[in-house]
Amino acid sequence: MMEDKKRIFCSKCGEKLTENDKVCPNCGKSKGINTKMVIIGIIALIAIVAIISVVLSTGSEPQTQSIESDDGNSINSGNNDALSTVVEIGGISFNIPEGYELADNQYKSGIYMYSYKKGSSKIFIIVMPNPPLSLSEYVKESLASGYYMENEVIGGYSGFIEFTSGVPTFIYEKNGARVGVGTNPTSTETIAKIIS
Repeated sequence: MMEDKKRIFCSKCGEKLTENDKVCPNCGKSKGINTKMVIIGIIALIAIVAIISVVLSTGSEPQTQSIESDDGNSINSGNNDALSTVVEIGGISFNIPEGYELADNQYKSGIYMYSYKKGSSKIFIIVMPNPPLSLSEYVKESLASGYYMENEVIGGYSGFIEFTSGVPTFIYEKNGARVGVGTNPTSTETIAKIIS
């Protein structure tokens, strides 16, 4: 009966395992440390910290930054005037609604993290141009880790709403990059306008 209290499942095939199993009896996958999960965990942690820092800094003034990326390219945020135009982040174009101002932009470990604000409303955009996993692999690993995700189609893109950062974020792929867009308050209509 003790075995039923702690359920362990194979991260590859989903087969129920016992605590004594060192490999899955169904597919042979080892129960050892999954490096993909470690990478996903680090990426998720970076994204969560970035979003939380933006949410907590709502009283600070927007800032203009020029950041040099790991590949030596300069990433300029432009000015902080109200944006009602297309902006490019990590090679992906986004439509920022009129009245939103750039609140923060960062480039860390190959991930672009931008936030915009208009009063108490916020937009969060994360772009990973070279993700280590495909979207389907990312979703499978996230679900295996206990994260809650829902299938969604927004702005003509198939993806998932991820509920790991406090702000529901639409995760999808575009031009080989993994993209996350969230709004606070949550609005799939606003997300559709941003990504279309």
